Amino acid sequence: SESDGAPSWEEVLREFGAALRKYPDIDSVTLAGNSEPCAHPDFFRVVREIRKVKYAARARWVFNVLSNGSELDKEDVVRGCDLLDEAWIKLDCGTDEFFRRFNHPLSSIGGVQEHLARIRKLKAPRLQSLFWMSPDTHATASNWSSTNRNALLDCYRAVRPIAVHLTTVSREPAWAGATPVPPAELEEFGAQVRSEGFDARVFPAES
Repeated sequence: SESDGAPSWEEVLREFGAALRKYPDIDSVTLAGNSEPCAHPDFFRVVREIRKVKYAARARWVFNVLSNGSELDKEDVVRGCDLLDEAWIKLDCGTDEFFRRFNHPLSSIGGVQEHLARIRKLKAPRLQSLFWMSPDTHATASNWSSTNRNALLDCYRAVRPIAVHLTTVSREPAWAGATPVPPAELEEFGAQVRSEGFDARVFPAES
């Protein structure tokens, strides 16, 4: 609701229309932001109304969302994601230990298996995995470990995503001291993911 700081669906549509008039030659429209976009109280309606605009104009831009998947227990959120061209869900950690340490889920979210069960509700899930390294010799501040990568491969097999994007930190990371994974190492893991039959793209850090 607006009292929670979220704009109404009418406001979202007005701002979207204004942006579209200003930038008509766009490639994509992404629902994202400083918080979880699927938590908007009228998420399904926002998706439905923007989708109407796209199809009425016979537009070719891709309509997608970047989500952490925490709201996928709600039927309307799943319905909304399934109306999109692409629903990208964050999955950085494949073990409960890493999941709790780095994602700080609410107790209601549960662990990795509960997270995967939510993602599997989508008709065509796509996954984004962000990796980072750390100078911490105990490796307690990095998710770039063989343990986590092998666990994520198991997660990919469980979800069977349409595509996987493998990224690393760039510029100012959210974690102090986090450093990018070297491009060759990230690509090596990408090749491993592709060998499992998944469409995997690697996005190394910007130089």
